[in-house]
Amino acid sequence: MERLFEAVTGLKADTDYEALKLGWDAAAASFQDGNLDIYCNPTNAPSPVLTQIAVTNPIRFLGIPQDQLESEAITALASRPGFGLATLPAGIYGDNQVNSEDTTTLRVTVGIITNQDADEEMIYQMTKTFYAGVEEMRDSAPWLRAITPEAAVQDINMPLHPGSLRALEELGVTIPDAARI
Repeated sequence: MERLFEAVTGLKADTDYEALKLGWDAAAASFQDGNLDIYCNPTNAPSPVLTQIAVTNPIRFLGIPQDQLESEAITALASRPGFGLATLPAGIYGDNQVNSEDTTTLRVTVGIITNQDADEEMIYQMTKTFYAGVEEMRDSAPWLRAITPEAAVQDINMPLHPGSLRALEELGVTIPDAARI
């Protein structure tokens, strides 16, 4: 986030502003209590943590300005494996989200890694069970809508475990060459 702030604003951490590194819970509580001016949390929208904050506090999402989206610094950040640009919809956090327009932000893909020697059948079953559970819980946890089998390989730059490869293929996912051993 420090690199993103510097790319967008030119401000340097600990020179132009004080950057704190807190645990997830402490950071969210500190922001909700008004003890932090800016709070960063890599999460899917609508995030339960940000939803809780927006229940009691007006919030504004700081995005990447349209005229900077193709700058060298933003392109360098967004083109790294597992990163990209994403849109945070206006109003996704209700009436206390004061953004009147969508916000462009940095997207981060998180993966689950296993040992290459892990049992193929176990990894196959775990992958199938994981996505079945996500599907089952989508209605009660809207943030899970971003978790899809297709998204699992969207930014992948390493081979999938054979068990995951088989499970994702059975789920109808087109597997990129980078994900094959």
